[in-house]
Amino acid sequence: MAGVKKRNSINEDDEDKRPSATELVETLAQLQLTNKNEGKVLYLQGVKNNWCWRSMCFANQNFRAYYTLQLFNTRLNLTKKAMDKIVDEGCVPRRFFKKVTTVASLGCGPGSDICGLKSFLTETFPYSSRCKQPPSCTGYDSELGWMRYLLQLGLQFESREINESFFNNMEKVDVILMSFSCYEISREFLRDKDGKCSLWKTVSQKAKFVLNIDNAASKARDALPSEKEGFQHFTLNDDLGNKAIVHFKFAVDN
Repeated sequence: MAGVKKRNSINEDDEDKRPSATELVETLAQLQLTNKNEGKVLYLQGVKNNWCWRSMCFANQNFRAYYTLQLFNTRLNLTKKAMDKIVDEGCVPRRFFKKVTTVASLGCGPGSDICGLKSFLTETFPYSSRCKQPPSCTGYDSELGWMRYLLQLGLQFESREINESFFNNMEKVDVILMSFSCYEISREFLRDKDGKCSLWKTVSQKAKFVLNIDNAASKARDALPSEKEGFQHFTLNDDLGNKAIVHFKFAVDN
């Protein structure tokens, strides 16, 4: 028995020495950032535009690297903070997340929202999480350049356009995450006579729990889900002091 305890303690020590998600991603981003000034200029253009960037920015390697260095850890923490609030206030039963096996991030970028959710799960279930396989997490994004980042994190990645065809072929998952991506994604979906986007009805049919986070001052406000579609919402400040709006929906029957 003493030998077993010793092996467990070694494994725990090794686990503690592993680089964090932020460290892994920042190491890669530093290598990818071959022209810091170019990345910074493109990044600041989007900040001035209410945190909205043009698609061509994400196609630029230096922008992706600079963007990641500036925002990855902040948005990881924001996702975890949102999850903590949702569970602590009893909006979704804690036990639901113990059984999560499949997670999809739509418009995943460098994977900060997935890592935020995983951080929440690890902290919420520190012992039970070691007795079972971690959830299968896949990031979907039209920008192939993000693949390096997700693979660095040990996550799955698929380069896909997020549109009606994507959802028609998508299998149901336990959790769908959308982090600062709904403005671009919503442009691929029809709007009803009241101007509401059909995206959220479609998303809701594919997951038991949906979490959407966006900047409260961004252009995405017209594309955000509403209470009529079964979503609840609240606001949070991120580590940089920016106000984010969080929408979520829990429908265990899906």
